[in-house]
Amino acid sequence: MIQSYKVANNLFLVRQVIPRAAAAEAKPVETSVNHILVVDVSGSMWGEIDKIREQVKTKLPKMMRDGDTLSLIAFSGKGQFWRILTAEPVATLTDLSDVNAAIDRWLRPVGMTGFKEPIEEVGKLVAEVAKKNKNPFSLFFLSDGCDNTWPRSEVIQAIEKTSGTLAAATVVSYGFYTDMPLLTQMAEKWGGSLIVSENFAKFSPVLDAAIQRKIVGGKKVEVNLDGDTLGGFAFALDDKDLVTFGVEGDKVLIPENTREVMYLSPSAVGDLEVLISNPMLSAIYAATSLFAVRMKPDVVLPLLKTTGDVYFIEKFSTLFGRQKYSDFQEESKTAAFDLSKRLTKGYDPNKVPRDDAYTVLDFLKLLQSDDSNRVLLGHPAFKYNAIGRGRVDSSTILTDAEQAEIEKLTAEMNANAKDVKKVKEIFAKIEAITDKKGDALKFVETNAKDGYPISNLVYNEDRPNISIQIRKEGTVDLSSRLPAEFKGNTLGKVPEQFPSFVFRNYTIIKDGLVNVEKLPVRINEAPETTPSRRKALSRGPTRPRLSST
Repeated sequence: MIQSYKVANNLFLVRQVIPRAAAAEAKPVETSVNHILVVDVSGSMWGEIDKIREQVKTKLPKMMRDGDTLSLIAFSGKGQFWRILTAEPVATLTDLSDVNAAIDRWLRPVGMTGFKEPIEEVGKLVAEVAKKNKNPFSLFFLSDGCDNTWPRSEVIQAIEKTSGTLAAATVVSYGFYTDMPLLTQMAEKWGGSLIVSENFAKFSPVLDAAIQRKIVGGKKVEVNLDGDTLGGFAFALDDKDLVTFGVEGDKVLIPENTREVMYLSPSAVGDLEVLISNPMLSAIYAATSLFAVRMKPDVVLPLLKTTGDVYFIEKFSTLFGRQKYSDFQEESKTAAFDLSKRLTKGYDPNKVPRDDAYTVLDFLKLLQSDDSNRVLLGHPAFKYNAIGRGRVDSSTILTDAEQAEIEKLTAEMNANAKDVKKVKEIFAKIEAITDKKGDALKFVETNAKDGYPISNLVYNEDRPNISIQIRKEGTVDLSSRLPAEFKGNTLGKVPEQFPSFVFRNYTIIKDGLVNVEKLPVRINEAPETTPSRRKALSRGPTRPRLSST
């Protein structure tokens, strides 16, 4: 049975009931679970990994049930991934001395970030454990960054090879600097949930829920979808968990006990029904959450208009920053399951903002329109969330030969993980290589109390990112690189404090989200008198919102 519910012109919610054989209709039986934790230990996890390590050591043995097992994989950059535990049963975790020693040794921040190899290791681990343990596998994958090692296509290929082997998956986007589009796609490919967790306080209950999730036995089956799917995914509401499934062509791979899937389509499929039932409104709230995290306001706004939920309409219309976006996603997901969270401020579909609402992009163009306008980067209210790793001096980068040697030593360390003496010897060899690298040159900017003009607006070709480009004056200390005869005598020679300048990009909109809570500025002309502002005011009262363009 297939039913469609009109949301707006060219936008329909489709419900497709999955037919099952009589044997598959029997009530599924809960079973023990093989849990796999894959944890990012790249350098950017410094400061957070200590808390996560203690969480793994102290809480997991208490939350896991008899018959459950725990596997643990840590990863950072190319060639740096370690299988710490392989299907350790609860009984073993109760005697924690060896387990804790392994966790303490390997859950330490180091290196860059690469997803491909640890995902491939998940596939190998599942194949190995499944030979003697027929219980389903549940994956928990956590990262706080972007894969800066492997092409995205190779990461996706690695995921596709493992997608049919997992009964459940939770992908956690930790912090402010993750590659949200990639992590979202990973959750879809695995048929799992994407969780946004900005800090450890939010992470702790996420881990609890993933480990305590009830898993039923059974395989995954391929289902044909009759309509076109917006966003390339379908979803299901499963025991207070919102699960997504990536669509390949017109097919989707789902657990055999799943009774129905939903998706949005540009056209009606099957019977056209009236959207009045609570189950379908639950799906509307669920779709709102899913398309919000995918930064699709052109889809979210019609969904919100359908609900007429004043609270969520107002909240979405004034979202600024990833944390508030994350809160909206989580609250709308909760409302999909909890009727008491709906219409808390009443019903009014006309609260949805107009299409010509004044946007952040309008404001940035206003700032750039006059060279006398200033961005006050030194103001205490300016808190910037860097979206990438800083540049490094070439003298501090490992050569290909040094990188190959470290990868060789890392592989040797993996092979001798239980030999403490051997591990210390290998660590010493790695430190000997890294200690040869000199200190990087450092640019020191001249204090600019008056702020900076915007040199340019920078648009990313592949992602909805917009940055302001700022030119900064300053100096570079060359004293460590100059010959001794140059020091203290710069007449006719290179000065120790070399005057220079740099261009810095500050990303104001990242992945369609405002990346700063506050942007202190000084505008030379009153905003009400500028052409762009006069145009905005001429439209009448509107609510500010973020454009995804």
